[in-house]
Amino acid sequence: MKARNISVISSALLFFFIFGGTARPELIYTIGDNKADGVITSFRDDSFILDNGDILPRESVEKIIFTEKRDRAESAVELKDSDMEWYLTLAGDGARKYPDAGGIIVLDSGEYTLREDGSRIFRYHFIGKVMKTTTLDWAEISLHYDEARSIPRVLLARSIDPEGNISSFSEREIKISKPAREGAFYDKYFVMSLTIPSVKPGSIVEYIYEQDDFNPYDRAIFEPSYFFQSTEPVMISDMKISIPGDSSLVYAVRNIPELFAAPEIKTAGGAKTYYWRMENLPPVIQEPSMPNYTDIFPAVYCSLFSDWQYVLDYQKKMHLKRMTVTDTISEAVKTITARAKTPEEKAAALYYFVQQKIRYQSIKGSISSGLSGHMAEETLLNGYGDCIDKAILFATMLKT
Repeated sequence: MKARNISVISSALLFFFIFGGTARPELIYTIGDNKADGVITSFRDDSFILDNGDILPRESVEKIIFTEKRDRAESAVELKDSDMEWYLTLAGDGARKYPDAGGIIVLDSGEYTLREDGSRIFRYHFIGKVMKTTTLDWAEISLHYDEARSIPRVLLARSIDPEGNISSFSEREIKISKPAREGAFYDKYFVMSLTIPSVKPGSIVEYIYEQDDFNPYDRAIFEPSYFFQSTEPVMISDMKISIPGDSSLVYAVRNIPELFAAPEIKTAGGAKTYYWRMENLPPVIQEPSMPNYTDIFPAVYCSLFSDWQYVLDYQKKMHLKRMTVTDTISEAVKTITARAKTPEEKAAALYYFVQQKIRYQSIKGSISSGLSGHMAEETLLNGYGDCIDKAILFATMLKT
């Protein structure tokens, strides 16, 4: 039986997931005249992999639904008045040390958790003191997500004005929208956005959000990274990564002093955690012709792999599938290279055709099109594609 319906989460239902728990994709499928269900763990080679190990061809799937699995403990937020008093003290220290700053980033804290089943969650906690109007945008929160793979949750979003008055966001004011697109870019992502109320110079802004990737495109690929500095002063910047205890993290540090380069590693409760922390980081002041910020900020890059082979093999399979020489492509190559006499001239003719006749247009609807583009013939017939699409078409033409 062919797939007849793949359900999606509407904006209204999305609020239930954002503030309720963890969404997970469940499968209803047909085997003969019988129907059964299961939980999807991954999708590979046009087949669904279930949590019980079953492998189901895509054509046997009748319907995919999303159900809600509550996990309040994982999303709990415990705040103590004494903690905020300490952060307010740090904010005052930073303001005195950097009186000309637009704002003081008091806390910049990220935490990655890799679950046993390969799904993962990222939690971010921010506290900042707004000093000037240039940092009023700290009150704006925007979270991008693919509703088939991830769910965002805002756990806390509030401001504290100089008089000590607290203003919290209202869930009713959250907006779900498609991101603004430039003319050449189309994708299927959504944006959840909100504005923390009553923020003005002198206010403290605090928010905590989670990004729950319940259905990553490949559960073996886990590549967290983190930057520890900013264009405003940072009092505390830290990052924690928790992985199953039988796994090991491979990491590389950039622009981090030797004193802070090695993480604190702990093992407890079946999990292994890696923790980096830096304090009292001065602002990076932009200069003409300076390198990109990502080449300057202290950073940690992590993976479960020691080399790129798994990722390369993963993408290679998709690339080769799309580099199929068809009659349409063969005829096009003959026409384009009709006047070329040498292999070099033929390659040049094909290159300039792809460069000049295939306009840039990026359409991303899935992992396959995102990582490996579209079929070569499809790009040729459409007359458009992005960098990957063009590369696949060019490589396929060279094969003829």
